[in-house]
Amino acid sequence: MAEPLKRLIDSALIATLEQDLVRAGRSPGDFVAEASQGLDDLELLARADHVARAMRRVLPTDPAAALRSLVATLGPPHATDELLGTSATTFRYLPHSALVAELGVLEPEVGLWACRELTRRFTAEFCIRPLLVAHPERTWAALDTWIDDPDPHVRRLVSEGLRPRLPWATRLELLRRDPTPALRRLDRLVDDPASLVRRSVANHLGDIAKDHPELAVDTAARWLAGDRSREPLVRHALRHLVKLGHPGALRVLGHVGAEVRVHGFEAPPVVTLGDTVEYSFVLSSTHDAEQELLVDAVVSFPKAGGKRSAKVFKLGTVTLAAGASRRFAGKVRLHDMSTRTHYPGVHEIGVQVNGVRLPGGSFEAR
Repeated sequence: MAEPLKRLIDSALIATLEQDLVRAGRSPGDFVAEASQGLDDLELLARADHVARAMRRVLPTDPAAALRSLVATLGPPHATDELLGTSATTFRYLPHSALVAELGVLEPEVGLWACRELTRRFTAEFCIRPLLVAHPERTWAALDTWIDDPDPHVRRLVSEGLRPRLPWATRLELLRRDPTPALRRLDRLVDDPASLVRRSVANHLGDIAKDHPELAVDTAARWLAGDRSREPLVRHALRHLVKLGHPGALRVLGHVGAEVRVHGFEAPPVVTLGDTVEYSFVLSSTHDAEQELLVDAVVSFPKAGGKRSAKVFKLGTVTLAAGASRRFAGKVRLHDMSTRTHYPGVHEIGVQVNGVRLPGGSFEAR
C-alpha cells in the first residue's frame, strides 16, 4: 500500500532543509525542533505551512531580504524538461512555495523573481496566484516575458499558474469569469517544443471547458484548423466534455453521429457489494459506410435516499465497417473508496457512442 502523501514532508526532509539554511548562511537555531513539533497530526499542505512558519523565523525580518535568503537555499535547477514524480525530493520546496506566496505580495518584484527561481526547481503555480490577484499589471508583464524564457519550466508556469481550477490551489475567480486574458497566452504556448508545457496548455483549456464549454470548443477548433498535429493536445483538453457527450467537442474530434445497435449484453444478474463485476455487450453498425466511433460505458449507481449518480468509463475508439460488429467488455468495481461509497440496488449500464446514449443492461448488488 502506498505511503500517504503527507509522509513526503517528514523529519528527514526537515533535516535537509536545515542543511539548506546553513548553506545559505542562516543560523537555523531551533528550526528542526519547531518544524517537527506536531507534524504527525498534519496533512501534506498543512505540514508545508507548518514548516514554512518555522523557516520564516530563521530568515531576515525584511520580506525582500527573506525572499533573497530563501532563494539562496535552493539547489540546482531541473536537469530535465520533464516533471519529476511524487517523491520527497519533488516536494522538498513545497514550504518555500508557501513562503513565496506570503512574502511575494509584500515585495512583488522580488516575489516574481523568486517565483521564477522556484519553478526552475519545483513549481511556482501556487505562489504566483496571490501575486496575480494583488499586483495584476506587474504579474501579467512578467508572465509575458516568461513565455519566451529558455527554461521550459518557466514557460510552463505561464499556463499552469493561470489555471482557473488548479488542483490544491485557490480558484482564480477573475479568470473563471473571463478566461480570455489567459487564452491569449495559451495561443502563444500551444506549439511549445516541450511536452510538459503543451500538457499544461491542454489541462488549462480543460479547466476552461468546465466553466465555458463553448469557448473551449471554439478554441480547440481554431487550434486544429491551424495545425492538425495539435490533435493529441486538443483531445486531452476536451476529455471532460467528451465524457459528457458534448456535441461540439465530439464534432471537433471527428465523432459525428452513430448508426449502431447495442445487443448481447452480459453481466451476472446479482452480485455482492465489494465485488468486481465484469460485463460485455456487442456493438453492431447499422450504417452503410465505415464509422469512427468513440465508445463509453455510463454506469448509474444507486445512492442514499433513492438518488442516483452516473459515471462515464472509457472503453475505446473503434472504426466499424458497414454491418460489422464488435464486442466490448468492462468492469465495475464495487469497493468503497474515499471518494465513493457503494449502496445496494440496481446498477444500470448504458452505452454512449459518439455522445449518443443507448440502453445496455443492468445488475443488482446486494
